[in-house]
Amino acid sequence: MTNRAGVEGRRGDRYELTRAIRLLGRRLELRSFSLVPEHLNRAEGYRGAVAVALAAILFAKASDAAFALFRHIYDASPWWPLLLTPT
Repeated sequence: MTNRAGVEGRRGDRYELTRAIRLLGRRLELRSFSLVPEHLNRAEGYRGAVAVALAAILFAKASDAAFALFRHIYDASPWWPLLLTPT
């Protein structure tokens, strides 16, 4: 059986594996030398966390407003929510 490199048998498989490990090692080396200071990377994570928290707060407020509207419609007549609900 021939692999992508055109080498038959286990020798080709071993070659592909060592090549993949070598490429992974090069990627890890490149990632370890960053031009961006580490504290800026952390700040980016904190900004993301704050954005997610604000989105959660907005969804909670929107949910409260939707429930208040539902209660207002229900207080007018208990049948209105059933009529307004899509089938």
